[in-house]
Amino acid sequence: NFYNEGNMQEAFKYYEKYLQLNPKSAKASYKLALISQDNGDYVKAIYYYEKYLTLDPNSSDKEIIIKWIEASKKSFDSHMTNNCELAEMNFQLSSMF
Repeated sequence: NFYNEGNMQEAFKYYEKYLQLNPKSAKASYKLALISQDNGDYVKAIYYYEKYLTLDPNSSDKEIIIKWIEASKKSFDSHMTNNCELAEMNFQLSSMF
């Protein structure tokens, strides 16, 4: 199993293909969320966690996943706001010369 061996890139491909063939697989959605989270791809992680919760609404991890999603969305929003502010400052600085 690629996931247990730590080969996240191959594990992601495997679970992505598995999910294509079995679109109602909560486990594949969960694994894709974990891999995405580990890789720092929070947009994909949120997507797959939300899909997982849709497929398994009674998950024992539901509350912690919801908290993680909410915190990640806030962090992402903050990051995007900061990036927009930096881009604006860079533009202003570049137009000075």
